[in-house]
Amino acid sequence: MNCLYGLLPLKVRKKTVSLVLAGILVLLQASSLSGQTLLVAAASSMRDALEEAAAEFEKVSGHKTNFSFGSSGLLAHEIEDGVPYDLYIAAGANFIQELYHRRLLVQGTSNVICRGRLVIIVRKDSSRKIDSLRDITNFSLIVIANPQHAPYGKAAQEALQNAGLWIGLQNRILYTERVADILELVETGRAPVGIGAQSLRASAQVEYVPVEDKLYTPPETYIAMVKGTLHKEEARAFIAFLASDKGRAILKEYGFSTP
Repeated sequence: MNCLYGLLPLKVRKKTVSLVLAGILVLLQASSLSGQTLLVAAASSMRDALEEAAAEFEKVSGHKTNFSFGSSGLLAHEIEDGVPYDLYIAAGANFIQELYHRRLLVQGTSNVICRGRLVIIVRKDSSRKIDSLRDITNFSLIVIANPQHAPYGKAAQEALQNAGLWIGLQNRILYTERVADILELVETGRAPVGIGAQSLRASAQVEYVPVEDKLYTPPETYIAMVKGTLHKEEARAFIAFLASDKGRAILKEYGFSTP
């Protein structure tokens, strides 16, 4: 398995979580000064949509929001290890269910807010053009998010398996920690092609080719309140905003479908 970041050993992960906790404390101190109250752990596929939604949410509510974007699985580990988030936004039901099982989320606050889509990401100046997923076999290196902790990586694996391509491509696949890393690698020319999330806004250097819907199960994004939050009112307000007409319109603008 080629792995750019991969799963961290327990000792390394603990050190990483300690650094995250230190960063969160800095954010909390800044929040108390600037009025920023919500601390949200969110799947990186939601980055662009959530940043726009948070700006609109602040206009209507006065509440500011800080995000920590990452893979849904690794963010779940951070919550398990005590990082004091207020909300958890995950691109996959299994991570939400596991945290509920561990009694780390507030019961009755989980909602599906949207469903995402897979796209093939390729540079426009590539000599190899892509019309369908099968054309990805013309590339020597293919980047996807790690299926073990990134739902979009799991969906990419499912699509390749259903297309009959997965086994033959094993030696060409490079795994990233976050789905957002795929776009960056292709944009900068460090990788020729990847399979990622339609929701991330790309530069003019790359183009998106949709993966056939029948090949994979669209990742569903869930939101839930983290147990122990000191900002329940603000957290509920942000959940309600994402479910409002304005919130749904923003999500649709970034290629999500909403229930």
